[in-house]
Amino acid sequence: MRLNKYRGIRSYDKQWIYGSLLIDKDGDFHILEPNIIEKDGHHIQIDSDSPMFFDNETIGQFTGKYDKNKAEIYEHDKILIAKEDEEEIFVIQWDNDTARFVLIGSTYVVDFDNYLGLNCEVIGNIHESEDN
Repeated sequence: MRLNKYRGIRSYDKQWIYGSLLIDKDGDFHILEPNIIEKDGHHIQIDSDSPMFFDNETIGQFTGKYDKNKAEIYEHDKILIAKEDEEEIFVIQWDNDTARFVLIGSTYVVDFDNYLGLNCEVIGNIHESEDN
């Protein structure tokens, strides 16, 4: 089975949270960390005293791929790709029209899977400030 994992920035403390995606009846997204989910054989319950509100635009899906340093690659990550004598920064985005992750560069869009064999490295995320 494919691992569906997400991350997003929690609204109240601005921390990255990793886990499962939950969409409430109002259409808002929430990330549930595995350690707050309890099961008793018949029921699943959320055991958390912390608010679970997120900056919805920061939520991104794990691509299922890793960079050269074995770091997980998520939607909205900035990726540095080095090939021969040139380097370029791309952003990972989901393309609804083709149902795949793509790399968006300064002047063009390419298929994410075609570039994984190259020297790629996660260097940040579009939701993080440059000084973090």
